[in-house]
Amino acid sequence: MSESTKSAAFPRRAGRATAKAGETAPWAVRPLLLAAAVLTAAAIRLPLWGMTLVSTQYPDGLRMIVYPTRIRGDVTEINMLNHYIGMHQITDAFFAELKILPLLLGVIAATCVLAAIVRRAWTAAVPLALMAATALYGMWAMQHRLWQFGHELDRHAAIQVPPFDPPMFGQNQLAQFATWSYFSWGTFLPVIAGGMVAVALWLELRAGRKTKEMRVARAVPAAAMAMLAAIVTVSGGCARERTEAPSLPVLRPGAVTAADQEIGRITRDWSDAAWEQCGPSLRDALGARDLVRGAMNVEIRDEDEQVVALRAEARAWIERGDAKLGFVRPQLESGICDGELNVALDEVRETYAKAGTAAMQALRLAQGFRDGERAAR
Repeated sequence: MSESTKSAAFPRRAGRATAKAGETAPWAVRPLLLAAAVLTAAAIRLPLWGMTLVSTQYPDGLRMIVYPTRIRGDVTEINMLNHYIGMHQITDAFFAELKILPLLLGVIAATCVLAAIVRRAWTAAVPLALMAATALYGMWAMQHRLWQFGHELDRHAAIQVPPFDPPMFGQNQLAQFATWSYFSWGTFLPVIAGGMVAVALWLELRAGRKTKEMRVARAVPAAAMAMLAAIVTVSGGCARERTEAPSLPVLRPGAVTAADQEIGRITRDWSDAAWEQCGPSLRDALGARDLVRGAMNVEIRDEDEQVVALRAEARAWIERGDAKLGFVRPQLESGICDGELNVALDEVRETYAKAGTAAMQALRLAQGFRDGERAAR
């Protein structure tokens, strides 16, 4: 007996089979979509990505945590280090994405709720398409920002380093600084939510929706991508129109690094006026010295002749900087700050900067040799 004959002969059985197939999806689809909405909304308050930086100056590490709406952590200390090599300042205003991402996550969560209420195949396709497009946009934006930080370096910075690529994930070594980059729950939860929406959509399609709805489901991702492209264009305009990042704050030093402790001893009896006039120059000079010393303390095995020459050049500049600093130390300890002292401190900083450039070049060259040896093996 053919299938059509069976259906005609047993209409009630065929009807029950059709009803069972149609009822398989709805009870599971709604919880999946609502759970996806909760996870996506929760991600707005959770960290997306983080980085830990460890060096001889900061053995306990400096941490930066990126949320969908803000950046937190040891940002001031990291900016202090970054400005010596001419990197962009890390501020909330620099990242136009932080204004757009919470809105995107909220829209996705709302569409998940709408899909749970309407229970149509095409409504489940909308949040899934938005999730995929937002993920692509987020990865591109993050990689672009990391590229900016590693390549758009100030040519007039105290210490010159060649452009580099900060990793989005994993470990990286730049001179004496080791960094670990990682994703966090603000990234994981939307990924889990995307999997739930994908399962819900698959269940809806499996339940045998109408052909017309299927055609609409194919068209919705394209519309969502167009919508996201418009948002990206707006965000790009916001990024181009942003104001310059503010300069580093002039802070009274705390006992964080060796330079901070030394500055605290030197400026203990300084007046506020003396600190405002000479404090930033002193901090720049001693901060550059600490950076150079940290780079020179990195052990290099089997040094190449060029590496040896660069490190010898760095040591010579360090000795000159130490001599100049020793010459002005009595005036520093007396707390008498004037224009001549500021000029002298600038000369000290420039001397240590030349040492730092040579030391950084030596470390980068040695790292290149080690990478070449690993590739040869």
